[in-house]
Amino acid sequence: MCPDSNDRTSGVQLRKVRVGRRVVRVRSYPVGKKFSCRVDNVDPGSTIGRGLGDTREEAEQVALAAAELSLQLTASQRALSQRIAGMRSASSSERPARKEEDV
Repeated sequence: MCPDSNDRTSGVQLRKVRVGRRVVRVRSYPVGKKFSCRVDNVDPGSTIGRGLGDTREEAEQVALAAAELSLQLTASQRALSQRIAGMRSASSSERPARKEEDV
């Protein structure tokens, strides 16, 4: 968890961490008396988790948990799509050829 940059003038902290098998970017900053955090997947940089908390650590914990859930859902969706595609190709290869009179 090495910080990539630490801008003390505005309170923004930016670092990269590993969530599962992915490296994500964590950006946290103060908002009034609370802290906000955004987690993105670095490339293409889409936000995959957000968090708000009384402390920076709390905001980051909430955002990282949301990011982890988002990545798990994406992986599950991808696996399900692959299984469905495999079932479709298997069932189409098992069908007997149509006769002209069936058409």
